[in-house]
Amino acid sequence: MSTDTRLVETAADSVAYGSSQEDSIDTFRRQRASSGEVFNSIEEFVDSIGSPDSAKEISQWLKPHAESEKVLEDRILGKRYNSSEYFKNHRQNKFMVEELVFGDRLHQAESKDYAMLTLLNVLLSQNSSNPFEQNLQGRKDKFPDNVDDFVFIKPKRLLLRHILFNSPFTDEIALMSGTDNSRQWQVWRRHFETSNQWDSSKSTDQHVSDDDEESRGKTGKSSKKNVSSTARGFDRSVLKQIETVFQDITTFASAVRMLRAWTLDNSAERQWCYKFTFPYGPEGIFWEMTKEHSLKANFMRGSGLVAFNMLARSWRNAMTDGETTANLGAEFYDYFFTRADEINEVSRIICKIHPDDVAESQNIADLQNCHPEAIKNAGSAITTTGYLPYRHLDVYDHLSRACSNIMQLNLNKQERLSALNNIIFLAIICYMLEQQQKMLRLNGCRCNIDMIVCMDNLITQDLKNASRKSFKDNNELFDESIKAFISARTRNMTAMAAPFLLDRENWRDKGGERVLSAQEQLLLVSIMRHAFSIKSDFMLDLRKNPDGDHEPGVFTVAGSEEDEVTYSAVVDHFTSLALARDKHMDRLHYTYAREIGLLKQNPRSGHQYQINDDLLRTLIFAVMGNRSNMMLDHFLERIYEDWHLIIGPAEYSRSAGTDCSSGESGPARLKSQVLELNVRALKERLNRLDMIVSLSDGCDYVRNPFSNDLQQQ
Repeated sequence: MSTDTRLVETAADSVAYGSSQEDSIDTFRRQRASSGEVFNSIEEFVDSIGSPDSAKEISQWLKPHAESEKVLEDRILGKRYNSSEYFKNHRQNKFMVEELVFGDRLHQAESKDYAMLTLLNVLLSQNSSNPFEQNLQGRKDKFPDNVDDFVFIKPKRLLLRHILFNSPFTDEIALMSGTDNSRQWQVWRRHFETSNQWDSSKSTDQHVSDDDEESRGKTGKSSKKNVSSTARGFDRSVLKQIETVFQDITTFASAVRMLRAWTLDNSAERQWCYKFTFPYGPEGIFWEMTKEHSLKANFMRGSGLVAFNMLARSWRNAMTDGETTANLGAEFYDYFFTRADEINEVSRIICKIHPDDVAESQNIADLQNCHPEAIKNAGSAITTTGYLPYRHLDVYDHLSRACSNIMQLNLNKQERLSALNNIIFLAIICYMLEQQQKMLRLNGCRCNIDMIVCMDNLITQDLKNASRKSFKDNNELFDESIKAFISARTRNMTAMAAPFLLDRENWRDKGGERVLSAQEQLLLVSIMRHAFSIKSDFMLDLRKNPDGDHEPGVFTVAGSEEDEVTYSAVVDHFTSLALARDKHMDRLHYTYAREIGLLKQNPRSGHQYQINDDLLRTLIFAVMGNRSNMMLDHFLERIYEDWHLIIGPAEYSRSAGTDCSSGESGPARLKSQVLELNVRALKERLNRLDMIVSLSDGCDYVRNPFSNDLQQQ
């Protein structure tokens, strides 16, 4: 692991970084001052630029300052793609903070079970021979092409889903006694029509038709009751085609029952449109939608999209560096799609019946082959994997290596999918922690993001307390990092463009801080607008309404001489707005850790890091790959370096920067004996899982029973 993401900076490092940053700002300011574009007073600014809230002139003046600030940030955060082109048409984003540093696809309300399912939705639209090569043709009119993301189609598989999840009567009809096959099909069609209607006024891009004669009674009147004028169902010819294909209804019912057995979550509490099947093949892959067939993103939030971008960039970075590495995207495609389970043949047959499903499959095939018309024909079902800011980070390679190792093992598809889901969530946890750590460095702060794992609940209280503290600190890191990023970016851009706003000398102050005049407030707000892409219709207002609360939405300036507004007040107010908007991210660490079994919850005494058996197996698969044995010490070192997990004394010493073998302890120190007990608890767990070999010379080896090498011995 590179030192910029692994090591906690020392005080000397902080000073060195701060000095370097200040030198860079001073150098840039001198260059801009020579061209008359850095001002030492509000009067100079007004004489040269004009009004502090004139958007066009301000934007032109600040553009080079913003570019310089991004260069400074990228030295710490990592080199990023330009976000302005990607987000320029995103009307729902009133400003950019979280998106600039983490991307726009992550959400804390996500289950790990849908990570790989989301990734496979992306994979399905890519070229099978090399899914990590972008399908750029035809995208420029609809999507920006300079942020290294991927276009894909969200499949709906309409007829298949209605048959699997919204026709519970199929088995009952197939078992009807004293009824011939033709009559059973007729009854099934009638029930299917009644149960599978939707409001076409709320649906998009649907192929629908009016009822024909068979959907009516012998009198010719509709047999349906209380159906709105916008209710539509499947075309009669589609339902007749099902009978033609399957002929015997008992055969059809058996096929449907077999497919339903692959449902991921068959809970009666979940609506049929939010149920999914295990990825047994390409036709078993579809996106979530409403009952009206509108696409949604409640379960498939974005972890799979982020993971796909990470894996693609890791592979391309290796290719650029001349390294020989397997194309993981091609491996995924071959395993999940080309070598599909036989059961997929039933889904494939059903997906060839409905016209929308046929057109959808053709659009996906066109996109795989980079045909420009695919983007136009797909309508609202086409989207991208989103904005992931960084061109390359170490965590991309860690995820790629872990996934590649898992794919090498002799696992069944369920075990493999579970391990891949776990490792994707763990990679995103580490991605967030590492970038948050760097964001604090931008503001001259430091933190330790390593996770102290308690392997057994019976181990000493000191270890539990240390684990709880490391979780608490990491769980609070999102808010702290957002505050640090806003503070650093605002301060640096102000220092480069209008340093007088930070000068406290010769000004009346409030609580030791300089009070801004009305025009200075306008200028600071304009700088922040440019720094965080704040929309013109989203204003900042520090004035209070009669109830004492901030007026919602609008943000201008104080407005009267009695309203004494400081630089910090403006920055703090915008920070509170950003944190309030980004509430969907502030518990991501907690929810992701809980999802993968990295957290033992205890609301009373505090949550602590504790690895369950499933995650422990995943770590062994991810680290060892096809190796049959690995020294335990080496294994502990690897999960520390790649995933920030501390179990033993050696890794704790590296993290704390001290030698815990001396026995020294304190509020931030653990004794070596405590961590030795932790390792012993790990050995006991591995022994129970039959995944450790202890030799007579005292050496312990982690054993991977799913290694192909071991099974060939």
